Amino acid sequence: MMTNTDLKIQIDQYLIQIQDVHFLKVVRSMLSTYVEEKKDEVLGYDFEGNPKYAGEMQNIYHAEVKAALEKNEFTSVEDLKEKSKPWTKPTKLTK
Repeated sequence: MMTNTDLKIQIDQYLIQIQDVHFLKVVRSMLSTYVEEKKDEVLGYDFEGNPKYAGEMQNIYHAEVKAALEKNEFTSVEDLKEKSKPWTKPTKLTK
C-alpha cells in the first residue's frame, strides 16, 4: 500500500509529464474545490449547538498559537515529557 507521501510524489510526477493545459486546469479546479469544501467541513459543535467549521477553527487556533508564542507561553517537548510522566503511572484500577 502506498503512503500519503508516495501518492503525492507519484501525482506530482504525472502532472509534470502532462502537457494538456485543459486537463491541468480541470485538475486544478478539482483540487481547489476539494480544499475549499474541506475548509467548510464541520469539526464539531459548541455548547449552543452551533457548528464549528474547519476553516474558522484553523484561523482561531492559528491566532491563539501566534499570541502564545509572542507572550512566550508555550511548553517545550522536553517539559511536556517531564510533566506527563505521572500520567503514565499505573493507578489502583490498572494494577
